[in-house]
Amino acid sequence: MFSWSTTRAEYLQWRVHVAGIRVEHEPDAQVEHRRVRWVTTRPVWKVYYEVRNTVFFRLYVQRRPLTRFKKMFRTLAKLFAQIVSREDRKAAKLAAYARGLFDGFTGRLGLRMPLS
Repeated sequence: MFSWSTTRAEYLQWRVHVAGIRVEHEPDAQVEHRRVRWVTTRPVWKVYYEVRNTVFFRLYVQRRPLTRFKKMFRTLAKLFAQIVSREDRKAAKLAAYARGLFDGFTGRLGLRMPLS
């Protein structure tokens, strides 16, 4: 059994269902997220996977058509604006963004960019 503490759709939630694990809603669950990075910018590989997984999840997994496109475009626009306005290595991150879009739209998953 896997307890889920939020109604928000997540990529992991889809994978849990595919694995055949029963999902239950747990309204009293609390999650603590600790920051691994203490810097304000994200690595290039993280931009790629964030874009790719957002596109793939919203297009191929989420079933609510109007909501999924609105959330996908809002998330992608916000990330694009962050890269342009405050990230370092803009060219590399914009290239990773474009590659993530392509791989997300074409459904190319797996380890496609090294985590370095």
